[in-house]
Amino acid sequence: MTGQFTFRSDIYSFGVVLLELITRMKTIDSTKERKDQNLVGWRNFPKMVDPLIQGQYPVRGLYQALAAMCVQEQPNMRHVISDVVLALNFF
Repeated sequence: MTGQFTFRSDIYSFGVVLLELITRMKTIDSTKERKDQNLVGWRNFPKMVDPLIQGQYPVRGLYQALAAMCVQEQPNMRHVISDVVLALNFF
């Protein structure tokens, strides 16, 4: 948001890429309604998961890795990458 790159912005970017992989959706999709155009703004992660992998992942892990650790709006709320990797190891 500030245009400055930090370790915390890298965590956010990682979370966005992970979200794109899990959902097979674009980060910004201007073909959707305005409120649904930004993928990161969606919070119903289990319903967003690509149907091809539906049910083949731990829902709690998905929330931890994405919502709680990576894509928090406030940078100081994002975890360091070692915490994210540790959480992903439990998948």
